[in-house]
Amino acid sequence: MIKLHKTALILVFSFLLAVICSSVLFAQETLTKYNTSWATVLPGTVICEPQETSYGFCLATDARTATGFSKTGTELWHSPIGRSRNISLTVLKDDFILLHEKNDNILKLLNPSGTELWHNSLSFVPREKPFIGRDGRFFLCSENQIICYGINGKIRWKMETSQQKNIPLQELPDGTIIVFLNDKEGKTKGIRFSPFGKQLEHITFAGSITMAWSCNSGILLTFNDGSAGLFSVEDDKAKNKWVIPSKNTNSIFTVSVDKTAFLYLTFGQNSIFVNHLSSFDGSIQSTYELKGFQKAQLQKIYFNDTGLFLCDRQNAFLYMDGKELWSARMPQTNQQDYNYLINLKDNTFIFCNKDWSMNAFKMADKTAAASQKNSASQKTAAAGKKNSYSNLISKDPSLEFALEYQKQFGSEFVDESITKKIKNNAYSGDECEVIAPVINICAIYASKLSTNSFGARSEPSIFELDRPGFEKILYQLSFICTDDSQNLAASIIKKSQKNDCRYLISCLQGYDPDGLLLEALEIKSGLINHKDFGSLTAICDAVYEICRFMGRPAYNTRGKLIIKNFMSANYDSSSRNYARETLQKILSLNL
Repeated sequence: MIKLHKTALILVFSFLLAVICSSVLFAQETLTKYNTSWATVLPGTVICEPQETSYGFCLATDARTATGFSKTGTELWHSPIGRSRNISLTVLKDDFILLHEKNDNILKLLNPSGTELWHNSLSFVPREKPFIGRDGRFFLCSENQIICYGINGKIRWKMETSQQKNIPLQELPDGTIIVFLNDKEGKTKGIRFSPFGKQLEHITFAGSITMAWSCNSGILLTFNDGSAGLFSVEDDKAKNKWVIPSKNTNSIFTVSVDKTAFLYLTFGQNSIFVNHLSSFDGSIQSTYELKGFQKAQLQKIYFNDTGLFLCDRQNAFLYMDGKELWSARMPQTNQQDYNYLINLKDNTFIFCNKDWSMNAFKMADKTAAASQKNSASQKTAAAGKKNSYSNLISKDPSLEFALEYQKQFGSEFVDESITKKIKNNAYSGDECEVIAPVINICAIYASKLSTNSFGARSEPSIFELDRPGFEKILYQLSFICTDDSQNLAASIIKKSQKNDCRYLISCLQGYDPDGLLLEALEIKSGLINHKDFGSLTAICDAVYEICRFMGRPAYNTRGKLIIKNFMSANYDSSSRNYARETLQKILSLNL
């Protein structure tokens, strides 16, 4: 029998261990231009942080263009953006894109196909990127002011504040907004306000806040003493839900793309501790350590339902519950040859290179299992998510009863000053006080249209007795331009059997977030008198405006079908010609 010396055994074991480690090392893929999932050439160098969209992503280059790409790198649209190289992009709900040219201080809105809908010169310098609200609105902050814009580019309201802290606006679950003000006596101050411009309460936080993140449970906060917590709203009052005491000031939260989940990351000298916390009380559900990471060297942190993605200069990793799902070596060059990295929800990792190229790498298919694991909870969360502020619009239970016995709408509803405010989206005080009566009256009318008894009563209603007054209210509704107002207008157009919506249709804004306006116009187009040229042209104009504003092929397809119905022999030559011209305008949108 051959006896091995103890030293020899150690050498053999060390050799085997080295071989195993070497095989693991070489098993890790290196990301190069030769093993990309796809690659494409850009018209120039990317000049700002690219933004993810539902169809893929968009970016801007120094070739003076903004471009939209599919998830597989196919160019979908491009749009001229001017000479400025100092810009930012922000994707709003439904893939509308805000483009801020910082040198000229101009704000532009592009629809989902890249068509410019409007541009405004700003009279102030925004201190951060726009904060995305619901129903198409967004908020900008200067050092001591908050400005709310509608999707139509008009300022809805402004609010003066004291000096604001360098922390972005955040949203609570009920849709109210928090602005953080400078510290006083070591504690951060804040104002909670409604998205309609009404201050609700002043807040003094427990310490000095260093950063904040919004999620579906509330606002996650970190403090300069190392503690962290969740701030939310309860019984219409702001409230601290829980606090984690800690001495580690090197900690952050990362929130999932859909805001349904979050992780608490604490950084050690050469590792990251990933903590899963209970959203109910902040208790730690599980913790795992990821070694070999330093916070200062991290280039990207991205969290979605398939895991936590991290990359530094050397490596990129995707983890799920501490288990490595995918890893790769970053491109090995003497100097960094890319200027931006993009992650997409489908786990595509993209390099925007300085040589005008893009290289994309699809992460391992193991992530599909993780995606299925969380699909049920994601659907539940998405089902409960609201895209409007209907919960914050005041309801008046006595209004319907009061209207039942009136023969005329009072001046508080139809005064010209109210109409002017709504038409210009210029609400000096609380926006809700102005638009709530319009929304409520129109909701009552839409509800009555749904009942069989409407119109069968012995006495005519106020909507019939004061038709001019109600037309003014419908006119006001057409200019509010929010998710709720547009869908309410669609309900009235769809349900009304009379030709009493032409005034409303002729004033409609093109914003149609759920496609309900286009559906209603399709129904109405089959009900109008073939000789009613005024109603026909109103529908044609409204259909075109919706197609132009929404910028999606599905809208164009449906819009063209509606217009084609007006080109049959049942209509006179004037109607057919107008429909033909409208159809040509829709075709020229090139969607």
